[in-house]
Amino acid sequence: MRAVVYRDHGRFELDPEFPMPSVEQGEVLVKVRYCGVCGSDLHIFQNIGHVPSGGVMGHEISGLVTEIGSGVEKVRPGDRVTALCGGGYAEYVKMAEDQVIPLPDSVTFEQGALSEPFAVGLRAVRESGLRAGDRAGIVGAGPIGLFTMLAAKLAGALEVYVAEISPARIEAAKRMGADGVFNSKTQDVERDLQSMVGDGVDVAFDCAGAKGTLELSLHMLKKGGTVTVVGLSGLPDEFNPRWLFSKHARIICVPGATEIWPMSVELMGQGRVDPSPAVTDIVSLDDLPRYLDALQDPSSHVQVLVDPWGDRF
Repeated sequence: MRAVVYRDHGRFELDPEFPMPSVEQGEVLVKVRYCGVCGSDLHIFQNIGHVPSGGVMGHEISGLVTEIGSGVEKVRPGDRVTALCGGGYAEYVKMAEDQVIPLPDSVTFEQGALSEPFAVGLRAVRESGLRAGDRAGIVGAGPIGLFTMLAAKLAGALEVYVAEISPARIEAAKRMGADGVFNSKTQDVERDLQSMVGDGVDVAFDCAGAKGTLELSLHMLKKGGTVTVVGLSGLPDEFNPRWLFSKHARIICVPGATEIWPMSVELMGQGRVDPSPAVTDIVSLDDLPRYLDALQDPSSHVQVLVDPWGDRF
């Protein structure tokens, strides 16, 4: 089968003869319809993370079950599923039965590939303590930032304000319902936000995880508010702790969301939320190595999905 493999030093390449996986007891084989490109994959590209040479990344998957091992009861061949496991930048991927969730007929394959990252936004909002009528601030309008914005709206946030530097992501935030968007490279976000809402937001979310974004999140906050750290780059950062005292703020972190991932699928199935407007590009396996390079400077991309099959699916 065809797969995009990691070759060390930030280099990926298409392998047209990658070994086809074979299922064993308790395992499921999925024909990949879409796989989302996650920020953690980009960190591998930047040599921040680690994947063995010859490994296949990609873990936000939707597809069709084609084969099951003995003992599998959750799905059958022909079922549409979303899955969270490594190896999604390929035509097929195998996984344990408990790594798949069946998709309702009302949820598209595209939405299914976004269900796990949307669940991260859901958990971030739940853990933050945001209440109906609160104002929220989000730093970073990549996929996780946009999905956190949707989750905050779903939870009853009165207004959601977004800070971002990428033109494409600024436009995506506006398109998907932000009440105000600031270019943090050219604007004084704290000053401009206070001119709109007075003393700041009740809850802020650092969805960028880049140098300076935690401090910017604190600057957006009103006294007594909470910063929820969602984005993580793996690189060290620093901020002045006096902001914690002057804002009477607290900081919490959200490491993942697999436990509420089924809720994400259910909300999409009910038509309560649709994260698919965040998708700006759908790329083939042939084009993926070039896109991973381009995404290091995401001025024109937001959420990228990989389509291993195109019209052949």
